[in-house]
Amino acid sequence: MWRMLVIAVAVAACGGKTGNYKVDYAGPIQIQLMNQTSRPIDKIFIFPRGEANRGGSWTTIAPGGSTTVKLKEGMFELVAVSAKRRIDNRWVETPESSTLLELREDLASTPRKLIFHDEGSTPMGVDQPGTLGVTFMIGKPEPVKPEGEGEPSVEPAPQAP
Repeated sequence: MWRMLVIAVAVAACGGKTGNYKVDYAGPIQIQLMNQTSRPIDKIFIFPRGEANRGGSWTTIAPGGSTTVKLKEGMFELVAVSAKRRIDNRWVETPESSTLLELREDLASTPRKLIFHDEGSTPMGVDQPGTLGVTFMIGKPEPVKPEGEGEPSVEPAPQAP
């Protein structure tokens, strides 16, 4: 028993990974996440670039709200999962957006603010230095066809001579 405890402490002390990305990749680089959509963002995954496992969600963000996360230097992928939305009376979608982040303390272009927004409604400030816009692609409702339009026409069979 003591041997296992000593090994676990030694691995943790040497910088071993816990498997919890929120702990493993915490660091001094502070990033503000802002939700400029009309829906809550239910999950935000931040994980090393190329990793198959997204890990657990770091946070949620209410519509119009913001939160801050702290990361260490490195290459990361960020995936945001929005709340479900109804497109029309037939379809529902769960919008997702993603981006790649290169975080370095000495790099002036390292984003310090990420603004989540819907396609077609880019908020002010997205083009500021140190700011990155992350867009949710939103489905459009299918156009309503007038009665009888779009249905195949049935032509009468030709008469024999």
